[in-house]
Amino acid sequence: MDVGSNTGADSSNTEPEFEVNEAEPGAFILLRNQPQDPNGITVGDEFEIGVHLGNPGGEPATGDVSVELAPPNEEASVQTASTSVAGEEEIPPGEARFFTLGQFDATVAGDWKLTAASGIEQVSDGYDETIEVKERSGD
Repeated sequence: MDVGSNTGADSSNTEPEFEVNEAEPGAFILLRNQPQDPNGITVGDEFEIGVHLGNPGGEPATGDVSVELAPPNEEASVQTASTSVAGEEEIPPGEARFFTLGQFDATVAGDWKLTAASGIEQVSDGYDETIEVKERSGD
């Protein structure tokens, strides 16, 4: 569950706006998530989630970051995925990049919550944490 891959693509022109404080060090703000399954997620699927991270600081943002995916009930486990942001993937001040995290396991149907975990200092005001997992039908 601790693997992540980086596309490093600059997607700052499609991100929610965030304030940059040039006096602060580089940091991470969670802007948006995007499940990487075009047909939707159903119970039993393994899936990845793309996250858009921005840098509200005045220096490049680098470091290890992780997210947590919490199930809609207490019987299923919280799942964590991490990635390292370094080198070519570092995020310049005021910009944003897309990273793919996972594999996650869709163990139960319902509205899961994808939240910032270690290394992510802020979450955008417009961030929607809901990841919908549907029941599997017609097997």
